[in-house]
Parts: sequence; structure tokens; C-alpha cells
Amino acid sequence: MSNAAFNRMLERLTDNFNKNPGSNVSKLMRIAAYHIQENRDVLTKIKEWQDIDQAEGHTLDRHGRNVGQSRGQASDEVYRVLIKSKIKRNLSNGSIDTIIDFLAFLLQVDPTVVEVRELWEVGRDAVLHVNVPGGEITKTGLTLTQFGRLVNLVTASGVKAEVLFEGTFAFSSNYTESEYDRNTGFLSADGTAGGTLGYTYDPEDDIDLPI
Repeated sequence: MSNAAFNRMLERLTDNFNKNPGSNVSKLMRIAAYHIQENRDVLTKIKEWQDIDQAEGHTLDRHGRNVGQSRGQASDEVYRVLIKSKIKRNLSNGSIDTIIDFLAFLLQVDPTVVEVRELWEVGRDAVLHVNVPGGEITKTGLTLTQFGRLVNLVTASGVKAEVLFEGTFAFSSNYTESEYDRNTGFLSADGTAGGTLGYTYDPEDDIDLPI
């Protein structure tokens, strides 16, 4: 625990008192300062935990209840993403611009790396094609399938979103010479280098879950 409260109390004492750490006055001050600092630390934590990014446990559950998002079995990390996505979904009007803003916010990336296209076909339900960098999904703590479901919750009613998670793996562009790129080639033995494979989420193949 910080000694800030104790130090401030000693500084305010006049020189008539013995400020030596072992003096009786200092011992009494330290007892009082301990409880003052303890209360201040609690108040500081309460203030900090008003921020979704810092809240934990039951306090994070209260944030979720405020926006109508249940936790289920989600960890704090994943639950923060669900709460933020719920807030954004509540503000969404289903437009393409809103979807791009939602995805960029969720992935913490520039909106220009998110691609959303309309795929209208006669006799077929309205469909959106969504292309996002797959490597950014893992940073949210969500699986690719869970993320795909979230995307489909922000689209307009009756509109489905097919999500393409773009990988980074690629073969060499030169057939006669060796080419090395630690970000696009085969995975290294220690797993620190190599490209990632892509993935496609199609809502037609998924079972609806209450998320």
C-alpha cells in the first residue's frame, strides 16, 4: 500500500513534533494513514472500474447488465468485447457505414482495412460480403465463428453477412528462386514466424445461439 497519505500527514505537522519514523507521533499517524490510504485506494479502484476496459468480475457483470449483455461462460477479456459490441449494436442502423465503423471499433483497426460489399441476387436473400484481417480477431479473444455471429447481429433485419477472414499465407511469386518472408510463408518450428490461413463464416451453415 502507498505511503502517500502518511507522508502528507507528516509534512503538515509543525516542527514542534518529533517526525522520526520511530516516534510515538509517527506511529499514531501511520495507523490513521493506513485506513485513510486504504479508503482512497478503494475509491480510486471504484472510479477506474467505471471504465469497461479496467473493470473485472462482478463489476464488469454490472456493466453488462446495464446494456443487456449476459456473460455466460465468457472470460473478462471476451466479455469486454461483447459489452462493447452490444453498445455499438444498440446504436447501429444497419447501414454499411455503420457496420464498417462497428468492425473497425471491435478490432481496433483503421476502417480502410474493413471491406463490406453488397451481394444482391435475384431470388436470394439480401447478403453482405464482409472482409476483415483474420489476424486481428485473435486479439479480441473471440473465435472466428463467434466473431461471425456478432457481425450478423449488427446487420439490418433480414440481411445476412458472409464474413471472410483474410489470412496472410502466400506461396512464393518467383518459381525459380527461393523467396523468404516471415509474415507470409510456412509456419516456423517455434511458431514465431509464418503466415495465417483464412476462414469463411457463412450464417447459412451456423446454428443460432443467444449471444
